[in-house]
Amino acid sequence: MYYEIAARIELLIEKDKLDLAQQQLNDALSQFPDAGVLHQLQSEVYFRLQRYNDAMEAANRAIAADPDDDYGFYLKARIYISEQKLKDADEEIDRALALNPYRADYYGVKATIKLDRSKPAEAAELAEKGLEIDPANLFCNNVLSMAHSRMGKKDRAYERLEYMLANDPENAFTHANAGFHFLRQGQVKKAKEHFSTALQIDPNQAYAKSGMAEAIKSTNIVYRKLLQFSLWIEKIGRNKLILWVGVIILINLLPILIPFYMVFILWTWFTPPIANILLNFDRYGRYLLDDDDRMITKINFGLLVVAVALFVSAIFLTFDFLLLGFAFFITMLPVYHVTDAKKQKRLILIGFAVAFIGVGLTAWTMAFLLGMPQAGDWWVALAVMGMLFTWIV
Repeated sequence: MYYEIAARIELLIEKDKLDLAQQQLNDALSQFPDAGVLHQLQSEVYFRLQRYNDAMEAANRAIAADPDDDYGFYLKARIYISEQKLKDADEEIDRALALNPYRADYYGVKATIKLDRSKPAEAAELAEKGLEIDPANLFCNNVLSMAHSRMGKKDRAYERLEYMLANDPENAFTHANAGFHFLRQGQVKKAKEHFSTALQIDPNQAYAKSGMAEAIKSTNIVYRKLLQFSLWIEKIGRNKLILWVGVIILINLLPILIPFYMVFILWTWFTPPIANILLNFDRYGRYLLDDDDRMITKINFGLLVVAVALFVSAIFLTFDFLLLGFAFFITMLPVYHVTDAKKQKRLILIGFAVAFIGVGLTAWTMAFLLGMPQAGDWWVALAVMGMLFTWIV
């Protein structure tokens, strides 16, 4: 029967021998095309290869083969989380739980969705439900540690991490989780050690790669302060709206704070793309960027060089270069976000990039080549587009 074949393939997946697992799956599915468990395993292989569309198709075939099997819905929930489709993920994991409320991993997935929605307290409750079923469940233990960390309960988070590492010191996910814990505390050196260990265990783990990238960028004090601020904003969760409303009210009461506010906004906007440029020039950091990220970073480096050259020209030659320099500088923002965006949003980002440079070049042409002074309207146009960018993107 195909159950013995499925058990062998599952073992290959656990050992990360995905190519061999895929070959055996193709053979097995040609013999047993209606075996739901084989389609489940195929979905798992595609998921680990980050072929999410194929993984979703395989999961749907598994559900079609056996609609009462909860595992197919669990697979779909994980795929949706990876695609940041949290509403769909929530619906699928609820279907899995309705069919089988006694599987700890399902509560871990539900808790992960709550974490992604900045609801760490609810995430902690769900992770604890999973641990009532299986106290040793690694996934729920890690999610609970992450929830405690985001809630500011760093001692409880660290105690759980110590417990997990003592019981399973070769788990890449736990080491990556520990890395992010120390990164939140500003302990960059310890964070790097755990991310490095995670990547030695599993060189392809995206979670550890992203953490190591953040840790390397955090060696830059400006980026480190921005990261600590963003993590603090994340921790206050639902109170974010109150914070920003308070800031706006304060600025209206004390207009003298406007320049400081603008510096802060520019700092939060431009530090990430500039930090990626620094990462690309780091001896080890460049290997943490994929091909698309490296290409985007090179484009942004070119934009930054042109912008700086134009700013220097504005100081020593004529102020006509100033607006054009700022246009090139602000274009770094839509370019930076291109690799993370879906196709439709990418077109919007490219449109903003073209519009920013278009306004700059038009104003410069009229002023420098045609002798018409730059009107304040061009600065207003650039500012309005900047606000539209932050609102839409």
